[in-house]
Amino acid sequence: RGGRVRNGTLASADGEKLVAQAGGGTSVLESVVLTGDAELQSGASVEAEGSLVLDGTVEMANGSGTTTLRFAGNQTLTGSGTISMVGPSGGSVVRPATDPDQLTIGPGITITGRGRVGSATATGFVNQGTIEATGTGITLTGVGWANDGAITATSGSSIVAQGTWSTFGTVVVEAGGSFSSTTGFLQTGSSSLTTVDGMLSTASGFDLQDGDLEGAGTITGSLQSAGTVRPGGAGTSATLTVTGTYTQLSGGTLDVDLEASTNDALSVGGTATLDGGLDAAAIGFTPAVSDSFTILDASSVSGCFSPTSTMLPSLPMGTWDVDCAASTATEVVLEVLP
Repeated sequence: RGGRVRNGTLASADGEKLVAQAGGGTSVLESVVLTGDAELQSGASVEAEGSLVLDGTVEMANGSGTTTLRFAGNQTLTGSGTISMVGPSGGSVVRPATDPDQLTIGPGITITGRGRVGSATATGFVNQGTIEATGTGITLTGVGWANDGAITATSGSSIVAQGTWSTFGTVVVEAGGSFSSTTGFLQTGSSSLTTVDGMLSTASGFDLQDGDLEGAGTITGSLQSAGTVRPGGAGTSATLTVTGTYTQLSGGTLDVDLEASTNDALSVGGTATLDGGLDAAAIGFTPAVSDSFTILDASSVSGCFSPTSTMLPSLPMGTWDVDCAASTATEVVLEVLP
């Protein structure tokens, strides 16, 4: 209860572990390397000062009290360890100590379970590691936090993103999982990837400025794309649903797979406004004359893909027609004409 460990390495053996109990104030780890395991009991408070290298596992229990691991000053949590937030209430918190402290979660660190990362009143954090929600899930919050690592909402779990934030890393929403942003969803960076096989919702829309968006789930809200939208993912035919409007800018591309009996499709609840590129690939067959594929449906379609940015499968005979006004301008259909 309380106390300080300074400038040392904490190891454990034979199942032993460091235990922080509730009551008696905040325990402080100052410039510590934790190679063993530790347990923060429900209601315990631990503050890391100077630096913390985590190569073991920190288990944060929660029940009747909030369990907190906070980081003072501008710190990068390094190592190859895991912070496991366990318990029924989701009352575990990993956050900067105060504003304007900045926490960076290093590339080798994994945070898993249910609880909160960040502070609504602090500058925020940068995730370069792995954050994986299980059960009731994780809330990510801060003023200008960013993801440069991997964030995953596993099946049956939820992630809530609060505050201003952006991702230039990887976000995965598994089938049966959910990701909800109380603001928008800003994705940047050419190597960034968001995979939506579950449910992703945003209050002010998904802004795909670069990188890839793929999956067979549902995006609740609008989607604006200057990146690549790939329903289903490469080599897999599926439908990606957008309940709001879809706007593809001149730098954007819709990438679809065509199969003999099915194909990728983007299903849009509102208006689809099209520009930019179309990239279609035939998987396991050669399209023939009179074959047709509905690759997009919407309440209405305006515009079309740029011919100079359109790549379609080679044909032994016939020519491709890209009809952006099919079914009274509610579908985009690819058809092989004689």
